[in-house]
Amino acid sequence: MTFFKNYALFLSSVFAALLISGCASSGPKYIDLAYTGHPGSGSTGTLGISRFADLRSGFTKGGLGHRVLNDKSKEVFLVQGLDLAGTLTDVTQVYLERKGFKVTPVPAWTPTLEGLSETGTGKDLLVTGNINACECRAVKKGAITEMTLEIDLTLFLAAPAGKKLTTIPVALTLERTDVNFTRKKVAAFFNETLAEVFEKALPFDQN
Repeated sequence: MTFFKNYALFLSSVFAALLISGCASSGPKYIDLAYTGHPGSGSTGTLGISRFADLRSGFTKGGLGHRVLNDKSKEVFLVQGLDLAGTLTDVTQVYLERKGFKVTPVPAWTPTLEGLSETGTGKDLLVTGNINACECRAVKKGAITEMTLEIDLTLFLAAPAGKKLTTIPVALTLERTDVNFTRKKVAAFFNETLAEVFEKALPFDQN
């Protein structure tokens, strides 16, 4: 009888430990970044998009942050494809296409008036950007996870024919607390924020 009592106590302890840990395990977690918004369409014209430049320091090309677990080990967040600059370029292109533009990739150009004068794409508009920060820092505390998302982009919108260049800085830090943390929740946090960034930074209301 004592054996069964001790065994039951052992199982209860294991079960409690699993609840506290949330069955979390350290290692890489791959995040799917995508444009998930629904912008108003109606924009027209041709638009060339150039690959964004990843200017972050201390990150690999695919790094997106990490989560510290209860045992102080870390889950590392990585973008699917391990190329944040390419992924954010693609996400921006999807947004612009849903706005109504005919979007095609174009070679990189220096985002200055001098650099703009040297382009010969024949597009109505050009877009590119710099990634200064794009990171989710998370900490697991018992059954909850506290997340901080930092996004800092510099977008460049140019009209080659009019020799007009607009620099659009976007920087924000958001916090969120989640129970039952999942990789999909991290992706949703990123994607909802990116959708809001593009819809406010590149609204094209004039069209």
